[in-house]
Amino acid sequence: MSAAPTLADQSRVRHPKAHELRAVTSPEAPRASTPIGVAFAMADYLLFCAGVAAAIVAPWWIVKALGVVLAGIAVAMLFALAHDAAHGSLAASRRANRILATVCFLPSWYPYTPWIRGHNHLHHGWTNVAECDYSWRPVSPAQYRAMPPWRRAVERLYRSWWGLWVHSIVEVWWKHMAMPRDDDRRYLNARHLDADRLLVIASVTASILFYTLVAPAWSTAAGGPPLGGATIVALVVVAPWLIFHLMFSVVTFLHHTHPRVPWFRTKQESDYFAGQVRATIHVTLPSWVELLLHNITVHGAHHVDPRLPFRHLPDAQRRLAGAFTDDVIVEPWSLMSFIAITSACKLYDYDTHEWTTFEGTVK
Repeated sequence: MSAAPTLADQSRVRHPKAHELRAVTSPEAPRASTPIGVAFAMADYLLFCAGVAAAIVAPWWIVKALGVVLAGIAVAMLFALAHDAAHGSLAASRRANRILATVCFLPSWYPYTPWIRGHNHLHHGWTNVAECDYSWRPVSPAQYRAMPPWRRAVERLYRSWWGLWVHSIVEVWWKHMAMPRDDDRRYLNARHLDADRLLVIASVTASILFYTLVAPAWSTAAGGPPLGGATIVALVVVAPWLIFHLMFSVVTFLHHTHPRVPWFRTKQESDYFAGQVRATIHVTLPSWVELLLHNITVHGAHHVDPRLPFRHLPDAQRRLAGAFTDDVIVEPWSLMSFIAITSACKLYDYDTHEWTTFEGTVK
């Protein structure tokens, strides 16, 4: 088997442009379907409601726990649909996509407007470019050595296989979605941002009030233990949100982090092919799991052409892998491979384009 081309090799090769790559993945123009998109959104919300109902009404704690997990998985599924709608690939019209994205984002507490800026514009526009893309951006060995001890401890937590979810909540959701910084706000429509954030706040507040004031009376309907409002809120509002972040952090980390995946310091060092093909990983899962997650891990073809409906991504990914065998990274999912990747990819040297561990850089 031939070795993967190095960055030096890549710099001497003419890379295909965006339209050439999309001709490979999408020989026919992508066509989303509003009825299908609405049907999937309704099915995922029904699954979420079923999990919530089980957590509140089921008489046995094991069923309640399964209901909480089901609700958390449904939040992740709804988020995947919202992600597609925000790209315009879930429904046939711009307005339908806007509505579906906004509604499907609500259980994960994500406002639409800052997501478009952070994900569609920065992450997809400049994938794995450190000056733009803040999604799992690694620090360099020099940056790590310059950190105070407490900040090094935080970085170790963020890059640990068991602590990725903290990064997801703090560095993505809180800093860029819930409380966007000035660097974000200057590019956002203030009126749209305020409206989207207010909608999320209203949704969460209404849920808390409902589960606090109304739902406790339902907890004994099937002979189960009486539950207080605070307990129900913890079970069906907070816990599913945390489960979503646990899943979201693992998936998004693996999308663009791998010993073979490059990061770039500036826009001038990268190009469309480097970001969308060479820096994007296809994490393979059993087909039923990929379908359950709406093919969110079939990621290379999505980055090449975000207009593709998720139903068409597996075929597009096969075409992409067939055309660029040496460049497309395929990583079969397993707990051991996930831990191995998180162990190897702690810091990134942007000068030598090499990943290193924390121990390998501390002097």
